[in-house]
Amino acid sequence: MSSLTAQPLGVSLPPQDPNAISVSMPQWSHVVGYEEAQPEVINAMTCGYPRFFRHPVVVELQTFVKNQIFSEDDISIWELMIVPTSDVADRLRHFLLDSNSDSVKNENVSIHVVKNIVHVVRFPRCISHTAKQYWQHSGEIVTSRHAEKLLETLKNDDFTRLPVLGHTIKHLSFEEADSGAIFDLW
Repeated sequence: MSSLTAQPLGVSLPPQDPNAISVSMPQWSHVVGYEEAQPEVINAMTCGYPRFFRHPVVVELQTFVKNQIFSEDDISIWELMIVPTSDVADRLRHFLLDSNSDSVKNENVSIHVVKNIVHVVRFPRCISHTAKQYWQHSGEIVTSRHAEKLLETLKNDDFTRLPVLGHTIKHLSFEEADSGAIFDLW
């Protein structure tokens, strides 16, 4: 007899782990409900697999950046996605433009670098489904631990322990040589 018991729907796995990457769906109907985006299943989830469920800390980081940097944006028109490096930001930007070349202008998809550590791609909300596809299929995402460090650094203005992803000489020289699609903020 097993000592394991099923966790209730939506509990992170492992339970109480702030960086959990799975979620309890103890019944087959929960799995079906997730796939069909049933609100009672989706709203019960505290976390999930990172490519399909944005971790709450990643959402908090995105909200913080939106409020601090893009507070003037009309949220019905603009969306943004935070990615781990400048190279990823460039790939996402190109993917969005290539996938939506008939409906989106080059200048409507831009890369912004906040405090030299946070890489943001800003794009029209109407193509957010394409950005989600990139997030899901490329795997080039901001992890919960990375988001925690970035958020802590931005909130505390503590640049003594910067996350260093994507900050090699090569990355920085690429940013300087780019066609002007990258904007330094703060």
